[in-house]
Amino acid sequence: MERRAARRPGRRRAPSTPERPPGGEPIEIVAWDPDRARRAEAERLRLQAGLGEWVVAIEHVGSTAVPGLASKPVLDIDLAIRDLGRWRELVAPVRSLGYEHQPAGDFEDRRFFRRFERGVRTTHLSLTELGSAYWRDHLRFRDALRADPRLAARYGDLKRRLAREVGHDRTAYTDGKDEFVREVLATRQFGDGA
Repeated sequence: MERRAARRPGRRRAPSTPERPPGGEPIEIVAWDPDRARRAEAERLRLQAGLGEWVVAIEHVGSTAVPGLASKPVLDIDLAIRDLGRWRELVAPVRSLGYEHQPAGDFEDRRFFRRFERGVRTTHLSLTELGSAYWRDHLRFRDALRADPRLAARYGDLKRRLAREVGHDRTAYTDGKDEFVREVLATRQFGDGA
């Protein structure tokens, strides 16, 4: 979404603990699935219904939101709220929708949750504020990949190579994408993403 100079601002390495040993699930990159847009929309509607007035905006982001792009088989959803300082009030309602908070994935302007179905990770949910750097950068990066199939293909190649090289190490996988993401955000012209 970890501490070498090449990291994106606001990112920090999730510590290894007995509950979260280094490694974990293998990183699997699969071909694009056109059903992901439908699943993301169904999840957006479920989140909107379950969280109601808390929701300012919901966006399907990440590789699963880019037609044709290979990705992990996990939806990434950003959910904007008005005041991230009140995020703890959302933990119980978000949990009631099947998500668990993962503090190791939190950083300055994001709170990270994940959802499993029948023991399989299906969705990453990031709570953030509308217009935050996290929100803007996710939309800008997604939109750049959607607008440029060659750029998306390069990103897909990078993801497949990293998955082969790092195996189960999600931190190394994420770190390995940082330079590419920073370069895209630095060189592409976008709207404000808010």
